[in-house]
Amino acid sequence: MTVRLVDPLELPDGSVHGAGTLTLCTARSFSPVARLHQVSVDGMPVAVLLSRMGVSEGPAPRDPLVTFRRDRNGRLHLVGYAWPAGRRSQTYLLQDPRASGPEVASAETAGPGTSVARAGHDPPPLLAAVAP
Repeated sequence: MTVRLVDPLELPDGSVHGAGTLTLCTARSFSPVARLHQVSVDGMPVAVLLSRMGVSEGPAPRDPLVTFRRDRNGRLHLVGYAWPAGRRSQTYLLQDPRASGPEVASAETAGPGTSVARAGHDPPPLLAAVAP
């Protein structure tokens, strides 16, 4: 899935990347509850991240969702994402969304397969809907 960001982003591994196009791909299973994900920014591979996988308890959204939080310095942090899988969603937690502060970003759809993150004060976590 792809998300277009208008603000810099910090990945769970601590690497910082400028505004641009973030692409998340599930690379392979690591264990029954963990997955490896390839992360690219503007088409360049920048990280392989480990997630804890889960299944949503509620009904699946129609489109995949990416979650971010915004720290007190205004930087976006990737938290995880959810992918519709039948009546439920597969969820991938890349980072604890409570890691620092309640201030988060808001997002709006920018077109097929993209979302734009903008500054705001919505309740955490931010869910950016994207098309597969």
